Amino acid sequence: MCLVSASKIPTAAWLVIPHKDKVVHFVFYFVLTLLLYKDFKLKWGVLKKSFAFAFITAVSYGVLIEICQWLFTSGRNAEILDVIANTSGSAFGILILWLRQKLKK
Repeated sequence: MCLVSASKIPTAAWLVIPHKDKVVHFVFYFVLTLLLYKDFKLKWGVLKKSFAFAFITAVSYGVLIEICQWLFTSGRNAEILDVIANTSGSAFGILILWLRQKLKK
């Protein structure tokens, strides 16, 4: 979906949310970071390493997708605001995980 032309993605007229593209980016990378963290924690069992790798992996993936949109598609554009939304969602995910961990102690 990340490399499909935006004009080919169906839209719902009833779903009018300002900047919904950025909201979708934020939510997607928030969830992606939570899932990556869970996977890395299961593999390594180390919290700090899992936090860092989940964040770095999610942000790197977001940047790579934007670069691919810029290089390989005609109907999509790379946007720095997408990268910011992705990074913000991922950072918020790490914050939630960190707060959850602190509250457990």
